[in-house]
Amino acid sequence: TGSGFVRALYDQSVSNQAGGLNSNHAIQSTAANQPKVVENGSLVSGGVLFTGASEGLQIASASTLGITGSTNRSIISVIKTTSGTDGFIPFGNDSSGGTSTSYRHRSSNTSGLSRVEIQGSGFEGADVSDGNTHLFSSILNGTQLQNVSIFVDGSETAGSGTATINTANNNFFIGSVTGSLSENTGTLAELIV
Repeated sequence: TGSGFVRALYDQSVSNQAGGLNSNHAIQSTAANQPKVVENGSLVSGGVLFTGASEGLQIASASTLGITGSTNRSIISVIKTTSGTDGFIPFGNDSSGGTSTSYRHRSSNTSGLSRVEIQGSGFEGADVSDGNTHLFSSILNGTQLQNVSIFVDGSETAGSGTATINTANNNFFIGSVTGSLSENTGTLAELIV
Protein backbone atom coordinates (compact mmCIF):
# COMPACT_ATOMS: atom_id res chain seq x y z
CA THR A 1 0.00 0.00 0.00
CA GLY A 2 3.04 2.29 0.27
CA SER A 3 5.05 4.12 -2.36
CA GLY A 4 8.71 3.82 -3.40
CA PHE A 5 10.75 6.84 -4.44
CA VAL A 6 13.82 7.53 -6.57
CA ARG A 7 16.69 9.25 -4.77
CA ALA A 8 19.25 8.61 -7.54
CA LEU A 9 19.07 7.78 -11.22
CA TYR A 10 22.42 6.15 -11.92
CA ASP A 11 24.46 6.99 -14.99
CA GLN A 12 24.97 3.65 -16.74
CA SER A 13 27.90 4.94 -18.80
CA VAL A 14 30.38 5.11 -15.91
CA SER A 15 32.74 2.16 -15.79
CA ASN A 16 32.76 1.63 -12.02
CA GLN A 17 29.35 1.53 -10.31
CA ALA A 18 30.91 0.23 -7.07
CA GLY A 19 31.93 3.70 -5.82
CA GLY A 20 29.78 6.42 -4.29
CA LEU A 21 27.57 8.84 -6.16
CA ASN A 22 29.47 10.84 -8.75
CA SER A 23 28.68 13.95 -10.74
CA ASN A 24 27.00 12.00 -13.57
CA HIS A 25 24.22 10.53 -11.43
CA ALA A 26 20.93 12.46 -11.15
CA ILE A 27 20.11 13.02 -7.49
CA GLN A 28 17.17 14.25 -5.38
CA SER A 29 17.97 14.32 -1.68
CA THR A 30 14.70 15.98 -0.59
CA ALA A 31 12.26 13.11 -0.03
CA ALA A 32 9.14 15.17 -0.84
CA ASN A 33 10.59 16.01 -4.29
CA GLN A 34 11.50 12.48 -5.37
CA PRO A 35 9.64 10.84 -8.28
CA LYS A 36 8.11 7.38 -7.73
CA VAL A 37 8.82 3.84 -8.90
CA VAL A 38 6.12 2.28 -6.70
CA GLU A 39 2.72 3.91 -6.19
CA ASN A 40 0.14 2.61 -3.71
CA GLY A 41 1.94 -0.73 -3.46
CA SER A 42 2.21 -1.33 -7.22
CA LEU A 43 5.27 -1.02 -9.43
CA VAL A 44 4.88 1.94 -11.79
CA SER A 45 4.60 0.64 -15.36
CA GLY A 46 6.56 2.60 -17.93
CA GLY A 47 9.41 3.89 -15.77
CA VAL A 48 9.89 6.62 -13.17
CA LEU A 49 6.65 8.51 -12.36
CA PHE A 50 6.56 12.30 -12.01
CA THR A 51 3.29 13.61 -10.55
CA GLY A 52 3.85 17.25 -9.69
CA ALA A 53 5.70 20.51 -10.12
CA SER A 54 8.29 19.84 -7.40
CA GLU A 55 9.41 16.33 -8.40
CA GLY A 56 12.73 16.11 -10.15
CA LEU A 57 16.32 14.91 -10.16
CA GLN A 58 19.42 16.93 -10.95
CA ILE A 59 23.00 16.55 -12.09
CA ALA A 60 25.37 19.12 -10.59
CA SER A 61 26.71 20.40 -13.90
CA ALA A 62 25.62 20.18 -17.55
CA SER A 63 29.28 20.15 -18.54
CA THR A 64 29.71 16.67 -16.98
CA LEU A 65 27.39 15.50 -19.77
CA GLY A 66 29.33 17.38 -22.45
CA ILE A 67 26.58 20.00 -22.81
CA THR A 68 28.11 23.46 -22.85
CA GLY A 69 28.06 26.45 -25.18
CA SER A 70 26.90 25.35 -28.61
CA THR A 71 28.40 21.85 -28.61
CA ASN A 72 26.47 19.32 -30.66
CA ARG A 73 24.20 17.11 -28.59
CA SER A 74 21.48 14.49 -28.72
CA ILE A 75 18.86 13.88 -26.05
CA ILE A 76 16.90 10.67 -26.49
CA SER A 77 14.05 9.72 -24.18
CA VAL A 78 11.20 7.29 -23.84
CA ILE A 79 8.34 9.16 -22.16
CA LYS A 80 4.65 8.89 -21.51
CA THR A 81 2.91 12.07 -20.46
CA THR A 82 -0.43 11.77 -18.74
CA SER A 83 -3.33 11.58 -21.17
CA GLY A 84 -5.70 14.53 -21.08
CA THR A 85 -3.24 16.88 -19.41
CA ASP A 86 -0.52 19.22 -20.56
CA GLY A 87 2.02 17.43 -18.41
CA PHE A 88 5.63 17.35 -19.50
CA ILE A 89 8.99 16.06 -18.40
CA PRO A 90 11.73 18.59 -19.19
CA PHE A 91 15.41 17.81 -19.47
CA GLY A 92 17.91 20.65 -19.42
CA ASN A 93 19.43 23.51 -17.53
CA ASP A 94 17.72 25.59 -14.89
CA SER A 95 15.78 28.75 -15.60
CA SER A 96 16.18 32.27 -14.34
CA GLY A 97 13.21 34.62 -14.05
CA GLY A 98 11.04 32.08 -15.87
CA THR A 99 13.25 32.08 -19.00
CA SER A 100 15.26 29.03 -19.87
CA THR A 101 18.95 29.89 -19.84
CA SER A 102 19.93 27.18 -22.26
CA TYR A 103 18.62 23.99 -23.87
CA ARG A 104 15.40 22.26 -22.75
CA HIS A 105 13.85 19.15 -24.28
CA ARG A 106 10.24 18.66 -23.10
CA SER A 107 6.61 18.59 -24.07
CA SER A 108 4.76 21.89 -24.00
CA ASN A 109 2.83 22.64 -20.82
CA THR A 110 0.17 24.43 -22.89
CA SER A 111 -0.28 22.18 -25.93
CA GLY A 112 1.28 18.81 -25.10
CA LEU A 113 3.46 19.05 -28.20
CA SER A 114 7.10 17.97 -28.14
CA ARG A 115 9.23 21.10 -27.70
CA VAL A 116 12.82 22.32 -27.64
CA GLU A 117 13.56 25.67 -26.01
CA ILE A 118 16.73 27.70 -26.31
CA GLN A 119 17.25 31.06 -24.59
CA GLY A 120 13.48 31.53 -24.29
CA SER A 121 12.82 30.72 -27.97
CA GLY A 122 11.48 27.39 -29.06
CA PHE A 123 9.67 25.27 -31.60
CA GLU A 124 7.29 22.34 -31.40
CA GLY A 125 6.95 18.94 -33.01
CA ALA A 126 4.38 16.15 -32.75
CA ASP A 127 1.95 15.66 -29.84
CA VAL A 128 3.31 13.54 -26.97
CA SER A 129 0.45 14.06 -24.48
CA ASP A 130 -1.91 11.44 -25.87
CA GLY A 131 -1.28 8.95 -23.06
CA ASN A 132 0.91 6.70 -25.22
CA THR A 133 4.61 5.95 -24.84
CA HIS A 134 6.81 7.88 -27.28
CA LEU A 135 10.41 7.88 -28.39
CA PHE A 136 11.20 11.61 -28.20
CA SER A 137 14.59 12.87 -29.35
CA SER A 138 16.19 16.21 -30.06
CA ILE A 139 19.44 16.60 -31.96
CA LEU A 140 21.54 19.75 -32.21
CA ASN A 141 24.09 19.94 -35.01
CA GLY A 142 25.11 23.60 -35.24
CA THR A 143 24.85 26.79 -33.21
CA GLN A 144 21.29 28.08 -33.75
CA LEU A 145 17.69 26.99 -33.22
CA GLN A 146 17.44 26.21 -36.95
CA ASN A 147 20.12 23.52 -36.39
CA VAL A 148 17.88 21.49 -34.02
CA SER A 149 15.56 18.67 -35.05
CA ILE A 150 12.84 17.05 -32.97
CA PHE A 151 11.98 13.41 -33.60
CA VAL A 152 8.85 11.77 -32.20
CA ASP A 153 8.52 8.06 -32.98
CA GLY A 154 10.83 8.57 -35.97
CA SER A 155 9.03 11.55 -37.55
CA GLU A 156 11.17 14.70 -37.80
CA THR A 157 10.28 18.36 -37.25
CA ALA A 158 13.12 20.69 -38.24
CA GLY A 159 13.85 23.79 -36.22
CA SER A 160 13.76 27.34 -37.48
CA GLY A 161 15.04 30.63 -36.18
CA THR A 162 18.39 32.17 -35.41
CA ALA A 163 18.41 32.10 -31.60
CA THR A 164 22.01 31.29 -30.71
CA ILE A 165 22.61 28.29 -28.52
CA ASN A 166 24.90 29.08 -25.61
CA THR A 167 24.24 26.51 -22.91
CA ALA A 168 25.24 27.73 -19.48
CA ASN A 169 27.11 25.37 -17.18
CA ASN A 170 24.26 25.13 -14.68
CA ASN A 171 22.55 22.16 -13.08
CA PHE A 172 20.95 19.68 -15.48
CA PHE A 173 17.41 18.76 -14.44
CA ILE A 174 15.18 15.77 -15.11
CA GLY A 175 11.60 16.60 -14.18
CA SER A 176 10.98 19.80 -12.27
CA VAL A 177 13.22 22.67 -13.35
CA THR A 178 14.16 25.43 -10.90
CA GLY A 179 12.03 28.51 -11.58
CA SER A 180 9.29 26.51 -13.31
CA LEU A 181 5.86 26.01 -11.74
CA SER A 182 4.52 23.78 -14.50
CA GLU A 183 3.32 20.28 -13.70
CA ASN A 184 5.50 17.31 -14.64
CA THR A 185 3.08 14.45 -15.09
CA GLY A 186 4.07 11.21 -16.72
CA THR A 187 6.71 8.50 -16.82
CA LEU A 188 10.29 8.39 -18.01
CA ALA A 189 11.50 4.95 -19.07
CA GLU A 190 14.83 5.86 -20.67
CA LEU A 191 17.08 8.90 -21.01
CA ILE A 192 20.25 9.08 -23.09
CA VAL A 193 22.22 12.35 -23.25
